Amino acid sequence: MTLSERVLAASAGRDRVSDAVKALALAMVLVAHSVAWTKMPDGKITNTLEAAPKLYPITWILQILPLFFLLAGSGLRSLNANSSGTRYLARVNRLLTPTAILILITLMLSFALAPLNNKTVSDAAGLLPVQLTWFLGVYLCLVALAPVLKTVAASLPLMVVWLVAICVVDVMRIYVSETVGWLNLILVWGFFAIIGLRLESVRQLSRPILLGSLIGSIAASVVAIWMGPYSPALISTTSVEGISNLAPPTIVLTFAGTAQICLLLLLWPSLERLMHKDKRWVPIAIFATRAMQLYLYHMVFLALGIALMLQFGGTPTPLGIMWWAEHILVAAVAITAAWLMAPSFSKGSTWIVETLSRLWPAGVVRLIAWIPRQWAQGLALLGGLMLFIVSDSGIGEPLRIRYVLGVPEIPIVIVIVIFAIMTVASVGSREIVHTS
Repeated sequence: MTLSERVLAASAGRDRVSDAVKALALAMVLVAHSVAWTKMPDGKITNTLEAAPKLYPITWILQILPLFFLLAGSGLRSLNANSSGTRYLARVNRLLTPTAILILITLMLSFALAPLNNKTVSDAAGLLPVQLTWFLGVYLCLVALAPVLKTVAASLPLMVVWLVAICVVDVMRIYVSETVGWLNLILVWGFFAIIGLRLESVRQLSRPILLGSLIGSIAASVVAIWMGPYSPALISTTSVEGISNLAPPTIVLTFAGTAQICLLLLLWPSLERLMHKDKRWVPIAIFATRAMQLYLYHMVFLALGIALMLQFGGTPTPLGIMWWAEHILVAAVAITAAWLMAPSFSKGSTWIVETLSRLWPAGVVRLIAWIPRQWAQGLALLGGLMLFIVSDSGIGEPLRIRYVLGVPEIPIVIVIVIFAIMTVASVGSREIVHTS
């Protein structure tokens, strides 16, 4: 059997358009991260937009996380208020386990680079590799809230109320407290997941409705930027005036993401015809097999490349020929290394978590098999919050007290909690396999 035949057999029955969109979105994430850093004359790394602020319109193309959460929401349809606790734990296991080796590697990197006496390098090593885990953290929270999201998705008035809640949180962020704005981390990304739960029905909307919604969403986002104190960029940057639309997300990103979804739905029939050809589908299917691993692990190698540039590289003019040569070289090496190492990292993470889960006493294992759904949802929520903290503050200097949204935390304690949740979820996954 040829490689193509094996790929076609393994991917039979999959939604080719959804997988293709995920692959394209991931490719854009890799491109964005590869060019998002620039070394300044003082030797520090900054966001490229800080050095070239006129490039901010490109963030409207590269910011495709709404599509990720749309398709992630579509995957929540199998979870509901009648699902067992172990079924929720199985989802937690699938999402959380791949981060095990990433967390351990980040700890080792921060320790290994500490002797360089370059705090910028050691701080980057303790943060950059785990910075993207916020996506899984939010997704775990959405898993915990799946029954609520399904209830909202089933009612158009409730969806409108959800949208109004996003606006209210933005107003409170602007006029009351910035901390309140972080509620939109769940509300905004949850809104796209809610649409994802209705994906089959919204795909049936007529083209005039979708086109009108596309234009209206773009107009609404532009009006919001014009009227409010929002940045015109869709990523966090201080190079253009206005509050960040990403950290935390805002109503501007909500409208922009809705426009992306409308555009995707308009293109869906064309994409189906395009993906119907096996010769076009096979390379995408191969790429998709390592999509999440590439998302998680490419920052390890990108961080190493950036650290080397900090230590030994020059300071080329931003967006000049040497700047592009440096970034293409680092990106090519980092992404290739991530692709080659992804299977080993995944197997390593699984082995670590399964080994730890075998240490649990038999009595505890039997209790986990009967864990109530609400407890399992609580563990998913806790795991999501822990990953968010790790992505925000990193795990370098693991014994130092830090503050996330004003709350003190110690990285090593957060890591221990994450691994404890991983092992519980791993045990629960084994139980669901045994009872299926």
